[in-house]
Amino acid sequence: MEKKLKLIYNIIGPISLIFAFIGIVLPIIPTTPFVLLSAACYYNGSKRLQSWLSHNEMFGPIIRDYEEHGGMRKAAKIKALTIMWVAVLASALLILDTLMMRALVVLIAVIGTVSMLRIKTIE
Repeated sequence: MEKKLKLIYNIIGPISLIFAFIGIVLPIIPTTPFVLLSAACYYNGSKRLQSWLSHNEMFGPIIRDYEEHGGMRKAAKIKALTIMWVAVLASALLILDTLMMRALVVLIAVIGTVSMLRIKTIE
């Protein structure tokens, strides 16, 4: 049973990390929750991958902040939310032409914002 669980963690981890990378390019997708999910999966599935991710130049600080302080730095939250909402509003106002698409993008951004705000803020 434990081998199957490790396999599941090692499948979910990279999928979540792909979403984190997509979140870097598409600010309407929250990066931090996907990075933390990947870290949790790797922690349970592969110590090698967990070590690689926690020492990664891009994602390592997010993971270390969460492991050491149980949250996300205030400056990182502000930066992430600002970038996300600028991209969302620019898309909704300048690129998207249907009300349905605009509403969908804003809804996804609201979900991302709520996800990020639920993570403890550290100073």
